[in-house]
Amino acid sequence: MKHRILLLFAFPPLLAMGGARAAETLGLAQAEQAALARAVSAPAIEARARALSEEAVAAGELPDPKLKLGMMNLPTDSFSRAQEAMTQLQLGVRQAIPPRGTLRARRAGVQARARAAHWRAAAARRKVLREVRQAWLEVWYQVEGGRLVDSLRTLFEQLVEVTRDYYAAGRKNQQDVLRAQVELSLLDDRRTRFRTGEEAARAVLARWVGAEAAGRELPRDFPKLPPLPDVRRLRTGLSRHPEVLAAVARIEAARQALAEARARYRPGLMLDLTHGSRVGRNPDGSPRADFLSAIGLDRSAVVPPGPAGSPAACPAARARGRTPGA
Repeated sequence: MKHRILLLFAFPPLLAMGGARAAETLGLAQAEQAALARAVSAPAIEARARALSEEAVAAGELPDPKLKLGMMNLPTDSFSRAQEAMTQLQLGVRQAIPPRGTLRARRAGVQARARAAHWRAAAARRKVLREVRQAWLEVWYQVEGGRLVDSLRTLFEQLVEVTRDYYAAGRKNQQDVLRAQVELSLLDDRRTRFRTGEEAARAVLARWVGAEAAGRELPRDFPKLPPLPDVRRLRTGLSRHPEVLAAVARIEAARQALAEARARYRPGLMLDLTHGSRVGRNPDGSPRADFLSAIGLDRSAVVPPGPAGSPAACPAARARGRTPGA
């Protein structure tokens, strides 16, 4: 009766230990989640993509207007604003308008760079999943291979004992005994290779999931993997691969950068509005009127250094091995 009571108190801890061991196993899905949580490259690239998306909004806007404040025609003998009629306290605003097409190309280029960063982040996540899956499967293979060798070793030990008994009874010769021992030694070597392979595979897995998670036991059952798609679906999905989409976005960004560079050769505009405040009175006693001046359009254009497409026109471009505007 006393032993039964002890067993009743002993079984719950054993069951709890078994449940804890089962909970400590590292499945393939858990390894994927741990690897994605530890990866820093994909979140960093995704943050860069969000920053570029915000930058694209500002890239398509006009430059900030400039405020100017100054004094004009101030006499140096008295520094009085009322002494001379042309003395003015000027307050103005200046707005630059880039050449036509510059803002549109700049915004489209930044948006393309944002898309490229987004797809690069998706490709980085796929790479993490691919690497952690390969590492997890390699560990599972080495562990299960070692278990299989352990189960076979028991049979080979029995074979050696049986061969020795047959040899003692005269039914086998010494060569048979040596052959059985050699087979057992080869099996031990194979087990050693599996242990070494498991350690190396767990070291690779630890790079993605951490040393603590990589040291856990793996489930005995092989994970259920999705079926492989056919060749037609693979070819169709190749054009939608994140690496391909990122490359397409980078090409588009380069095209928009070229379009922006070409648009800069068009004339730009500069709007300038200035108010001149005057004090004092005219000879007839009336107050001096303020001035509203410098209202105009400043058409600026970038003059190419030479004929378009001529490497000799731009020594710096020739030194870099490309033509101007390319």
